[in-house]
Amino acid sequence: MRGGITSKRLPHASGGEPEEFFWVDERDEMPHASGGCWRQHSCRKPGERTPLTANSKTRPVFANYCLPGTVANAHDDDSDNRFVSNRRTPCRHTMDMQMAERLQEALADPFDIAGHQLFISASIGVATTPATDPDTFLRDADTAMYQAKKSGRNRCTAFHPGLHEQTSRHLRRASELHGALERNELRVFYQPLLSLASGEVIAFEALLRWEHPIEGMLFPEEFITVAEDAGLMPAIGAWVLLEACSQTARWTQDYSGLSISVNVSPHQITEELIVHVQSALAASDLSPSQLVLEVTESAVVAIANVSVLERLREIGIRISVDDFGTGFSSLAQLQELPVDELKIDRAFVQRLAGTEADAAIVTSIIELAHTIGLNAVAEGVETTAQAAAVRSLGCDSGQGYLWSRPVGFKSVPALLQRLKNPEPSDPRHPSLGTPGATPL
Repeated sequence: MRGGITSKRLPHASGGEPEEFFWVDERDEMPHASGGCWRQHSCRKPGERTPLTANSKTRPVFANYCLPGTVANAHDDDSDNRFVSNRRTPCRHTMDMQMAERLQEALADPFDIAGHQLFISASIGVATTPATDPDTFLRDADTAMYQAKKSGRNRCTAFHPGLHEQTSRHLRRASELHGALERNELRVFYQPLLSLASGEVIAFEALLRWEHPIEGMLFPEEFITVAEDAGLMPAIGAWVLLEACSQTARWTQDYSGLSISVNVSPHQITEELIVHVQSALAASDLSPSQLVLEVTESAVVAIANVSVLERLREIGIRISVDDFGTGFSSLAQLQELPVDELKIDRAFVQRLAGTEADAAIVTSIIELAHTIGLNAVAEGVETTAQAAAVRSLGCDSGQGYLWSRPVGFKSVPALLQRLKNPEPSDPRHPSLGTPGATPL
């Protein structure tokens, strides 16, 4: 491939037509259940004769009817399913993206592998000249491809110079995060969940923070993706589990019945998670019934995760679906999944005072949860009007700034005391429900 991308073919060197370069990572939806055996089989789209294989000596099927020009496997062996294509075109950006979209359309239909249908999606990076040398050309397309993967996969991204700065910042953050645990920079904050019927604190959610030595307190959205990409989530997740379980066990001595909810990244849902959970429970002497693991809607419906979640429930752990309503779960799926609780996404709670349609969505989620025997939790409750609304709709518990922002572990005892014995005039207590209060 590099031999076909020479400086003589670059427009600033020859004045000829610009060249475009596609870098395709086509592994996005390769099922782990196949054990990698798909690489050894010839894949055919229904009605097509052209085979798709990962062998570097075989042109992939999408190249045959999508991408004219040179097509090659990016590696000399079959260890990766990444393909590249370079072609000349008189029109740059528009043609580039059109070709990338044609490639994704070609991959939309299933392929047949040994009698089984395989659905494939592609993250595509597109780079166009000028580029100073073949390696820079490849690097630019690779950078664009990784941006496509970070943006949600199964999409195309065109390279622009700003992507290099984003990549550099991502690598720098990953390097700093590697030593954050050893330097004691990670923190766990706690936000209470209250019963909407009694007003009692029934649980806390453990929320991870990073006290960066230069940038200050960082929220999860500023570093979790980096941790996942760097393979750090299992270690960080195990630390959060132990910290949260240990603190909850201490508080339970004075406030019996408290539970702790811990967020779990999809990258953590492996057999190793079961070991980490059992280790944290044993070290903290916390009952399994007091631990709730929060997973995203997309993670809980993934077939590969179901067996792990089922085994955790057999131990006595409860499973909560976080930000419910933002995914695509169906009633039939939920009935079959190892789930105990649905947390209604804050966006729906925030819009409760809007149209009847917004209230109908929240109502349907609560009714759905109760119909299949699950608890319903309202996230992002900021006013007493919202608390009164979700309570009137039958929601079981609530969480949000109305009662407390996330606080450090040292502040939890005082918070518990305040919420247990509110002042008579305190409008934030859920049993009062006086509208008009503002967030803390």
